Amino acid sequence: WGNTEAEAAWSEFYSQELKKAYYEQKEFIMQQSEIETLKSHLNVVSQALVDGLNIVYTGLVESIETLRMNLLVSENSPYQIALANFRRAKAEYLKMRYEYTSDDVSVTVEITEEEYNAMKDRLEKAEQAILDAAASANEQLDKAKEEITKAYNTVIAKIEEYSVKVNDHLDEIAVKQQEKKAAFFTEFETKYAEAKAAAEQHWKDMHGELEGSEETAE
Repeated sequence: WGNTEAEAAWSEFYSQELKKAYYEQKEFIMQQSEIETLKSHLNVVSQALVDGLNIVYTGLVESIETLRMNLLVSENSPYQIALANFRRAKAEYLKMRYEYTSDDVSVTVEITEEEYNAMKDRLEKAEQAILDAAASANEQLDKAKEEITKAYNTVIAKIEEYSVKVNDHLDEIAVKQQEKKAAFFTEFETKYAEAKAAAEQHWKDMHGELEGSEETAE
């Protein structure tokens, strides 16, 4: 069914996006473990002041995963809608291509060159829509990541103002991070299991639909 840029992008999309989500969330967990450890060395008043900044940081961490779901992963996300539209356009195009080019006398549908070219144009636009949706989503996610980094640096800077330095507590931070890693992996797998299964099923459906259309076109 062809090896277009959009099809190649989809074939790699989900695994790459999951990998990106995993490593980003793991980084956030490591950062949060670091903040928790350092906060334990502050007095009550200092902790309260740091907590105000930490709330902003943790809120941003939570919101980026909601953003990822809403833009890329969920069935109603712009990316998934664009993918469904592309799948339909591709199937229609393959069927029309066969009807337009076939010498089979049993084919009675007459397709004009104008109709064929219009369908081809719709397919190209549907393909571009996938690429645009992915690019837009990742641009927004990258901006959100920048804001998270700024908020994290602000929290650490505030903690260090109270003479609690990261380098003085590296071993303790490492222990806390190890404790968090196992729980994080289980939580991540559970959170994305349903979305992963749905994406894999959509991928199978896409192959089946397009291969069926291509068989018709042969």
